[in-house]
Amino acid sequence: MGLRFSLKNANAVGHLVEGNIITFLNQCTSGSDTAEQNIRFIDNIINNTEKYFFTSERYFNRIYRELYSLKNNWNEIRHLFYRLPEATIFRPEEHNTILSFLQRLSHLFNNCQTKSILIPGFEHNDLNYELINPELLNRLIKIHPGSSSLILQIEEIMGEKDAKLLNVFPNFDISLYNIDKWPGVFIWKGPQSIFIPINSVDTLISIYHTIKYEKTPLPQLREQFLNNEIEKPERYTYLFHLSDLHFGNRRSNKMRPRLIEILKEQQTKLNVSSKSIPIITGDIQDTPRRKNEQIFADFTEELIDIGFEDPIYVLGNHDYHEKGIFRFLLNQKDSIKALLTPSKIKLINKLSLGVILFDSNCGGDLAQGQIGNKQLAKITKEMNKIRREQNPTFIGILHHHPLTIDNPDWYRPNWYEKFLGLSNFERTMKLIDAEAFLSWISQNNINLVLHGHKHIPHIDKSNGSFIVGAGSSTGHVRTVDNNKTYLSFNLIKYDNILHKPLYCIIIAEDTYKGGAKNILAQKL
Repeated sequence: MGLRFSLKNANAVGHLVEGNIITFLNQCTSGSDTAEQNIRFIDNIINNTEKYFFTSERYFNRIYRELYSLKNNWNEIRHLFYRLPEATIFRPEEHNTILSFLQRLSHLFNNCQTKSILIPGFEHNDLNYELINPELLNRLIKIHPGSSSLILQIEEIMGEKDAKLLNVFPNFDISLYNIDKWPGVFIWKGPQSIFIPINSVDTLISIYHTIKYEKTPLPQLREQFLNNEIEKPERYTYLFHLSDLHFGNRRSNKMRPRLIEILKEQQTKLNVSSKSIPIITGDIQDTPRRKNEQIFADFTEELIDIGFEDPIYVLGNHDYHEKGIFRFLLNQKDSIKALLTPSKIKLINKLSLGVILFDSNCGGDLAQGQIGNKQLAKITKEMNKIRREQNPTFIGILHHHPLTIDNPDWYRPNWYEKFLGLSNFERTMKLIDAEAFLSWISQNNINLVLHGHKHIPHIDKSNGSFIVGAGSSTGHVRTVDNNKTYLSFNLIKYDNILHKPLYCIIIAEDTYKGGAKNILAQKL
C-alpha cells in the first residue's frame, strides 16, 4: 500500500507508521500549529482517501469497514484534538478515546512487513518530479497492493534544509550520510535499513519486485543494487569539525568523555575503513594554561585511540588571552607557543587537500578578531608555491565568524548581551576585517570555510563559498532550559577521487546522553 504526505507532516507520518501513538499526541500538545497540521493530515487520510491512501481495490475492500468506522468517529475525535493544546500536562489515561482512534489508524500502516520512502533529489529534473508523481505510486502499488510493503511518497521537491524533517523515521541517518547520492529509496524492516541510490524509474520498479519475492529482502537488495556502490576505503574521508572545547572550564571538562562517546558512535555509522580527521576551529582552552594544554593532549590521544587521525587546528581568542579578552595578561606564552604550528597550510597529499590555517587573533579589542593583509599575503605566496607543483583543493579554517549569526530560540544571552543588544554585542566579537577576508576567499576560489567562536552551529554562503560554523563541541553554551546543553559538531564528507567536499551535516545533542541527532544537512 502507499501513502502520500507533505513534508510538514513528516513527524506525524513517522510516528504513526511506527506505532508511536503517545509521542504523536505529545507533539499535538506542543502548540496549536502542530496540532492543526496533524489534524489536516488525518483528515486527508480519512476524507480524501483516494488522493492520499493508495491500495488495490481488493485490499481496500478488506479494510473498508475499518476505514468507514474511523471516518464515522473522526468528527468527535477532531473536536477533542482541538482541545489538546489547552492541556498544560499531557496524561495518556485522560485521552483514551483519541489514543484508541490513533492506534486503529496506525495499525493500517504498522502491520506492513517492509516500509520505504521515495526520496527525490533537490534538483528540478524529470526523475525527481517522477518520484513525487502519484502515478508512480500507483505503479508500485500494483506490485505491493496490500500489507507486504508500505510505500511513502513525499508530495513536493525538497529543499536541502528539509532533509532533517525525515529524521523521525528509524535509522534515517544512513540516507543523510548518502545525501550526495540522492535521489533514492530508503527501506527498513524492523531494526535493519538500507538506502539505495537510483538513476531511473526502472531501477525503482526492480527494487520493489525484489522486495515482493524475498522474505528477508534487505540482504538481497544490498547484493543486487549496492555492489557497485560499495565504498572502497580510499574513496572518502570524513572531516569532523569541532570547535570551542574550552578545556579547563569545569563543565567542558565534564563533557569531554561524552564527546568522545558520541564521536565513537558516529564513526560506527560511517565506512569503518575511511579516514576520520578532526578539524578544530579554536578556543581549545578556556584560558591559556599548561594544565589545559595537557587536557588537550589527553583528548588528542583519546581521539587517536578511537580511530581518528591527528587533529588539525587553529587557535581562538581564549587560547591567546586570559578568559578570551584580557590581552595584557600573557604570562602563559609557553602554553600558546606549544600549540602554534609554523606553516599556514596543512597539506594532505593523499587527499589532494590543503587546509589553510588562518590566525584570526592578530588584532581587535575584547573578543574581536583580525587576520590582516600581511597574513593574507603570506598565505597567497604559500598557496601559489603549492599550486606550481600540484593542484589541491583548498579549504580555510579560522576561529572568528566572518558573517553575522542570529541567536536561535534555544540560546540564552548573558546579561551584557541583553544590555548591549545583538548588533552591539556582535561588534565586540566580530572579525573586523571580515569583508576583506571574504573577498580574498572568493578571489582564491576557496569554496569551504570552517569557523567557531559564536558557539552556535550555522551554515551560510558568501559569494559562492560555504561558510560553516560549529557550535561548542563540549556544550559550552548557555541555553534557555538550564537542564539542557547543546553539544554540537559538523560532519563533512570529502571525496578523495573528485577532490571536493560533498556535504556537511550539523550534529547535536541537546540533552546529556539523550543521543546526538542530525540537525541540518547541506550539500556543498
